[in-house]
Amino acid sequence: MQFKRWRLSNAHPFVNAGLGLILLLGAIACSGDKKVAETEDSGPVLSTASLELPAVWATSSLEGEVAAIGLSGGFSGLLAVAYKSGGIELFNMEADRVGERSNFRLNALADGYSTIVDDSQITIFPGVTRDGELKAYIYGDLFIAPTEIDLPIEETRSVEGICSGPAEGDGVLRLGYWTITNNRVLKSGTIRMTDGDLSWHPSDPMTSETAIQSCSVAAAAPSVSDIMMDSARLERADFSAGVQLREDGRLIIRTEDEIFSDISVRDGITVIAPDEPVAMSAIGTPRAGGYPGGVIVIAGETKSGDHQAVFIDPSVLTLAEDE
Repeated sequence: MQFKRWRLSNAHPFVNAGLGLILLLGAIACSGDKKVAETEDSGPVLSTASLELPAVWATSSLEGEVAAIGLSGGFSGLLAVAYKSGGIELFNMEADRVGERSNFRLNALADGYSTIVDDSQITIFPGVTRDGELKAYIYGDLFIAPTEIDLPIEETRSVEGICSGPAEGDGVLRLGYWTITNNRVLKSGTIRMTDGDLSWHPSDPMTSETAIQSCSVAAAAPSVSDIMMDSARLERADFSAGVQLREDGRLIIRTEDEIFSDISVRDGITVIAPDEPVAMSAIGTPRAGGYPGGVIVIAGETKSGDHQAVFIDPSVLTLAEDE
């Protein structure tokens, strides 16, 4: 099959872009669509109960304030950090920097998805630029830093927020997003490869009674929130819960039976969690680096002028059924 690479815009060719994009499209071919669920409203009053989870690891000092973070799938996984001042950095699950920093300016990041093709791993993170454009940022063995390609959605400049989830069959990933001009409607769909091109296959949109602040894509369907700054899913076997970050910095866990609980983070000997996180992501499946029950990552100021991403162990939740 001959790939139509000219339709993929590589804005900053750090490496051999043609070879890199062939790898990307090959990965896509090896990577479905599910019906949209009901809108997640603000829910019942938050319980006074607190669930304590340990902070187990952290990055060294980051290069400034964080705008957004995203975690990638795959066993090893990557953490992407977008800075308010501009730039994206990648870290592995040992919190070591991977590759070089790129200079893209983003307002939002969604979780990424990885696959291996011809013994090379490719990871793709969807993101929203400062101009409201929905792009994808790819990294792999042939890249020295994340590089940018276009995604084939309808809107080009008015995207405000984004979330993503895994896709089945020939899908690359599932996306949910809302726009500045229509912030009560979550549009969602699947990015697939059709005849050698990336293509957008939309699902029915969701309508919210209030302005959308965050969204997440579960195994079943997307959901939205009007009170949370960031939303993510902890899913493992029969366990499923939403982890949410409020604008006041509170972390909330929400189970499928509508039980809410505050999450308090217990500092480690050398690891200090930010009192008011500004970004969060989570994944419930095992990660290399010592995370058998998945990981929650929060980012923010840990002490005056010092910003870090902190890794939290949710095993007390995700591995409870295994005990």
